[in-house]
Amino acid sequence: MSFHSDSQIVSLPIDTKQTKKKWKGNRPRKDSDDGSVSSSLSSDESTKPVSTRLENNYHNYNNSYKRCSGNNFRKKKQHVAIDCEMVGVGEGGQFSSLARVSIIDFYGNVVLDLYVKQRQEVVDYRTFVSGITMEHLTSDHAVEFEECLELVKKILKDKILVGHGLKNDLSALEISHPWHQIRDTTKFKPFMKIRSKTGLLSPCKLKELAKEWLGWDIQPHDRPHCPIEDARTALSLYKKVYRNWEKVVDYNMNRTRKIQNMQRRDDTPSE
Repeated sequence: MSFHSDSQIVSLPIDTKQTKKKWKGNRPRKDSDDGSVSSSLSSDESTKPVSTRLENNYHNYNNSYKRCSGNNFRKKKQHVAIDCEMVGVGEGGQFSSLARVSIIDFYGNVVLDLYVKQRQEVVDYRTFVSGITMEHLTSDHAVEFEECLELVKKILKDKILVGHGLKNDLSALEISHPWHQIRDTTKFKPFMKIRSKTGLLSPCKLKELAKEWLGWDIQPHDRPHCPIEDARTALSLYKKVYRNWEKVVDYNMNRTRKIQNMQRRDDTPSE
């Protein structure tokens, strides 16, 4: 029996209403030392490749990592967070094409930040949201899709991948990732909201989660989204609840093993 990352919603038979109240305690204060990322990148910086930008504001952001820097957080080097920006191609620009990839490590340091040359004509640069312009994709800093893909694959190999809406990012990259190594903040049950009409769970926007769980203001209306900022936010959300999230993953993995073992026994021919 297989599980796919695009359909997996992490869940566990626990009282999520009670645990949500517990996990949301100890929010950071809204001052310069709260680890907020909303001011760590200016509108100009958010659209520059990392090779032309000096990021010297980690001291504020890294305060949010100190709570997870002890021995209780295992295998820190195995965690990376990713966020991608896309442009529109095809008729009416309705199809998304990878234009920028940003990957950070456990501490929020930039591991990869690349603009990607396009294989098709760009119909809509989606600049208002993506911050992408023609100059970014035709500059000396832009790389071919295949080169970008090889770099991303090397970084993601054997890593726990954190992000928000990872289905879209992985689709744009044309790759997959093992479901048990994915931590998608759109799929974690306590991060989801209940639709009033249907009673079904649906994902929350990253901006909403950042405000509710971290006390952060991200993605302001007067500037494009910054993929580095978004990746850091998703990683901080994961760290906020990582103990419970990992219990969920362990539960699902154990359940999967039991089902697979039962299937093997059923498939074994009797003598």
